[in-house]
Amino acid sequence: MIEHRPDDSDCTLESVRAENAEMLRMCRTYGSDYISIGDDYRVDIDLTR
Repeated sequence: MIEHRPDDSDCTLESVRAENAEMLRMCRTYGSDYISIGDDYRVDIDLTR
């Protein structure tokens, strides 16, 4: 199987941070659940609901 990935050469740290900030803002605006990951990735979440 050959994997085909789209061109992501325009992806920068700044653009990822901006997109993440916008997603967080939207989650807060509309009361959506979100997981904020800091230095450690230890999340205990019930995915059965």
